[in-house]
This record gives sequence, structure tokens and C-alpha cells, in this order.
Amino acid sequence: MKHPILFLLLTCLVLASCKSATDNGVSNGVLIPLKAGNTWRYEETTTDTLGNILQKRIDSSSVGLSVNIDGVSWSFFTPPGESTLNAGLFANKFGGLWALDPQTNTSMLQFPYPASAGYDYLFFADTSSDSIIFRLKIKISSTNEPVVTSKGTFSCYLYQARVEELNFITNKLKVSPVTSDIYIAPNIGMIKMVESSDGLSIDPTQRSSVISKILTDYTLN
Repeated sequence: MKHPILFLLLTCLVLASCKSATDNGVSNGVLIPLKAGNTWRYEETTTDTLGNILQKRIDSSSVGLSVNIDGVSWSFFTPPGESTLNAGLFANKFGGLWALDPQTNTSMLQFPYPASAGYDYLFFADTSSDSIIFRLKIKISSTNEPVVTSKGTFSCYLYQARVEELNFITNKLKVSPVTSDIYIAPNIGMIKMVESSDGLSIDPTQRSSVISKILTDYTLN
């Protein structure tokens, strides 16, 4: 499986819940501001495992129009690396940033906020196999991680993803090292992300390169 974390954020409805959050209304806490016209620009750098630069390019993220569904305003949000054609519906509600499946009208928590450092939760699970369960888990490692950019220094929530593979045949659990670091500054947006080219591989030796994105500019309405 070779889907980057932010692509999963758009295409997967997480199969988990947050014990301290329930889907019961709009929250005053804003993790990523979702007002139409908000944009973010990033410098993306791809390096090999030795740190040699393989590619550099400019990436972007944006917020489009919003729709009202059952009294909640959902915004079309395009994360870095995706086309606006792949924009998903997101809202800042009680407990953090939520995504909506318009086909089932079901909303699921993506990134808890506000939350405490050390909180660990299930982001995605693949139970299609009879013998193996694949799980992507995320831990909030810090709620005030400083990130220095050309636009200044931001205090961020640090979400760290890792992969777990539970084999029912061998009764063994494999846990990967951290595969992705996502730094989000509340009320600003994603500031930085670092992930391996095969972020969902349980075997670190299969990761041939590292992709990093750092904020270079942004506009908030």
C-alpha cells in the first residue's frame, strides 16, 4: 500500500473514534481555518535515504466553497499534493477536524483538537484480509512544537503516524517506526510534513526516499 497520509485523509473514512470527542456540534477550537479562499504554499523536497536531494517543487493547498448539511458548514478542502478535483468535505467541529462522506452523510474525526500530548488514536484500519489487520495509528507527540519557516516560527501540534500489522496466523504484532510527522499550527494550518515515500510500509527498508513540505506563504481570509 503506497498511499501518502494526506491522501488517506481525503479518501478514507477512518474506522476509529476518539474517546474524548463526540460528533455533537460546532467547536470554538479551529485546527485548520476553512474559509473559502484560504491558501497555503509549500516547498516540497524529496531526498534519498542518504539525504541527497532528488527533487524540489512548489506545492499548494486551498479551501473552496462550503455547503450546509444538517446545520453544519462543510468546506471543500484540498490538502497539499492533491488536485482540487479530489477536494474533500471538512469541518472544524467539537473534538477537532472532521471529514464527511457525502454518500452516507457520516462524519469521522481526522485530527483531534484540542487534545493533550501523548494521546494515541486509530486513524485507519484495513480488515479486508482474513489473516492480517493493517492499522495506521497516530500519536499527538506535542501540542507546542516550534517550527521555523521563512514566514516565522509557529507553535504546532505534532501528529506522528506509524503502522501496525497484526498477523492472526503467527499471532505477532509488527510496529513500524514513525512514518510521518505532520505539524499543524492551530488557526493557521499545516506548517510542515515529513513522510517516507512508502509511508504505509511496515518495513523501513522499503522506504527509498523522504518527502518533506515546509510552509513558504499563506493567505487567510
